[in-house]
Amino acid sequence: MIGLAFLVGVLYVAPELLIWNKLHSLGKPYVAIQLSHHGDEAQGTISRFREIYDGHFPPGDLFLDNANAPTPFGPIQVMPALMAGFIALFGGNINVSYLFATFILSPIVFLLFYWLGKVITGNRIYAVFFALLGVMTPIFRALPRAFESLALFFNNIGNYFIPLIRTPMAKLPLGRTEDPLLTYLVFLPAIAALLLFWKRPSWKTGAAVGSLIGLMFYVYFHYWVFLVVIAGLIGAYSLFKILPHRQAGKSDKNLFKSVLVLFAVLALVTIPYWVNYFNFKNSPTGEELTLRIGITKSHAPFFIAGEPEVLAYVFYALLAIVVYFVFYKRGQKNTAVLYWIFTAAMFIAWNIQVVTGFVPAADHWYRTIGAFFTVIVFHAAFELLKKVNYKVVAVVLIIGSSFLVIKKIVNALVFVNPPPQFIDGKSFESRAFNPSIVESWDWINKNLPNEPKIISPSFITSMYLYTETSTRPYFVYGFNTSASNKLLEERFLTTYRLFNVKQEFLKRILELDYSNGPCSPEHCADSPAKDMNEFLNTVEVIPHLYFGYYANYYYDRGLPQSVTTYRFVSKEKADELLARYPKVTANWEDIEADYVYYGPWERQITQIDLSKNPNLELVFKNQEVEIYKIKK
Repeated sequence: MIGLAFLVGVLYVAPELLIWNKLHSLGKPYVAIQLSHHGDEAQGTISRFREIYDGHFPPGDLFLDNANAPTPFGPIQVMPALMAGFIALFGGNINVSYLFATFILSPIVFLLFYWLGKVITGNRIYAVFFALLGVMTPIFRALPRAFESLALFFNNIGNYFIPLIRTPMAKLPLGRTEDPLLTYLVFLPAIAALLLFWKRPSWKTGAAVGSLIGLMFYVYFHYWVFLVVIAGLIGAYSLFKILPHRQAGKSDKNLFKSVLVLFAVLALVTIPYWVNYFNFKNSPTGEELTLRIGITKSHAPFFIAGEPEVLAYVFYALLAIVVYFVFYKRGQKNTAVLYWIFTAAMFIAWNIQVVTGFVPAADHWYRTIGAFFTVIVFHAAFELLKKVNYKVVAVVLIIGSSFLVIKKIVNALVFVNPPPQFIDGKSFESRAFNPSIVESWDWINKNLPNEPKIISPSFITSMYLYTETSTRPYFVYGFNTSASNKLLEERFLTTYRLFNVKQEFLKRILELDYSNGPCSPEHCADSPAKDMNEFLNTVEVIPHLYFGYYANYYYDRGLPQSVTTYRFVSKEKADELLARYPKVTANWEDIEADYVYYGPWERQITQIDLSKNPNLELVFKNQEVEIYKIKK
């Protein structure tokens, strides 16, 4: 089993290592975490890992000096601390630390899937197959949507058993660090603990479940909410079992007492979370940041922000029926009750907004629901296959497992000579990067200690700088900061004024109408941007300033919700910023920044000769990048 787990780790990193080797032979730099194919990680996740590596725990504000300000990410950043350890192990090298973490953690996740499979079935061969399904396919996040059409089934499950390669994959299903790679380190044990608790309720299993669900509070929002819903339903069931029967048997009372332990431990473990939450909620900018991060306001039942598909509810209902016939009718009534609780939680998750009035990133419910849906389906298949000759089933499972592994071996071999899209600097999947920019990062890391503040008019420059270096950007990116909208706008306009960005450029990005479909290179051959970086840099600018803040602007005013799809800033705010811009006065020596960064992405926004400014001292220059020190 350890050997198979090791193979999983090798297959996960082999494509990236082979791409890196090829780029090195071509004299091109390799960058693993890029905005195009690792969007969330490049925008914010890796920066939190690096913040801890730089000595800030919990991660502080990347843009301001209020390092102790409460954040929505929780006070105990366990998984970011783990990743920070990998970064420290390799001296701040993001490429090596990311690949090494993937190599180490993907086998651990495989073993956790194996354990969960053993808990479900008690059978080693089934457990191995389940574990390979979990790490080699996206099934744990794809069900039940994979059943909606034949194409979706093959894209999410079927094609992963066919050794022929149609689409080479450098990033496999666990390739995103925060979720699922890090999340599954806690989520999978939590599911296994729930199953064990239900089989043998005791204060020990109750404490284990309470601890793991509590730990999930510090890992990922949607997962802990779903687990708490399940725990609440289990609590209600245990109360139902004991209240009508005061003289109930030991087992009924035992479940109730065990649930009390579960909730007691859960409450204890989550105390720091709730302290941080209420501090954050009552902070001056808590509401603004919550809206920027992205919530959808609605009290509508069944559907929110277009999710889920109607078929999802049909599948949940069918799943409940399957549980009845496969488990309840066959005498496994206790198991049936638990799986009905899981299914009920699926319905409840999609309707939480009826009570709360909002939900953050509603589509993320698929991630948690898919896991429990898969557990039930896999267990049902195991029960149904008991009627089939075990040797035949075992052979089929071994063949299926072999195909899953062979598929990934073939996938890795494709990268011995990587397909062009992975080494062409302008393609969406490319790991190549501008050598001048990479050289500037190396220079910053070697020559600019003490986390200096650096200014650039490019959001993507800022994002890469706080990921690849320890600098703190002046140009505020709205997702990773407790700054107010007022400060965001002030720094936005001040930066543009200092770099002499034309009013026409500002007007274009503020008035961008998404109903006309701004064309990205990924989707449109005739896109005005040459590559994805240029598109993000010169077209999707305002989304990086406000994020989801204006998503509810029209909803709050009783206007049609459809309008929110097409603007990332209200017309009123856009007009206000355009009117303010000509009146902004700014001087280099007066801003809270130490250095100025001017490179190829900055030139896409503005053309300015900084070398003639007496307040700036050139400290670095290569073919495309200039870095100046601001004279104070």
